[in-house]
Amino acid sequence: MTKHTFRRAFAGVTVLSVALLSACAAGGGVESARHPAEAPVPHTPPVSEVTVALDHANELVLTDAQRFSLTAIRRGLDSANAPLRVRLDSLNPSQRPVNPRDLSQEQREAIRVRRAAAEAIMKDFEANNAAVRPRVFALLTEEQRKRVTELTEEIHKRDAERLRAEWESGERRGQYGRP
Repeated sequence: MTKHTFRRAFAGVTVLSVALLSACAAGGGVESARHPAEAPVPHTPPVSEVTVALDHANELVLTDAQRFSLTAIRRGLDSANAPLRVRLDSLNPSQRPVNPRDLSQEQREAIRVRRAAAEAIMKDFEANNAAVRPRVFALLTEEQRKRVTELTEEIHKRDAERLRAEWESGERRGQYGRP
């Protein structure tokens, strides 16, 4: 290889590298470029008070009778939520376009439909949680109810912040696009 040929090849590789790095820095990245239909649909249902109470049983100093009753309520809630979990899991996209930044109107509509369906499922989870809340609180002392409420609010706040941060970072990278 002559010196001249080497310089040309090196220049070509340099230009290609700079172009690739610029594209990554501008937001897409090679591996992180995802289709907006892959915007994270919340895969975690909202936490219920019965789950919080059982997860913090030692801190709340639950009696054996309280644990037994709360476990029964949790089983019933899990059974009621099982079909909702299946529906939520079914919302994950099955196809990815070649160019995730070039969405057709059909793809944008599919994203809107998927998001609306996820929101409706989340409301159903909340309704199920609300239905068991009085039964859970009836088993707890005033102090335990107060602590469960505090813990539940902390978890909801943390989950909301996490989803917002995921969404914002995805928008900056151009992953989720606004239809």
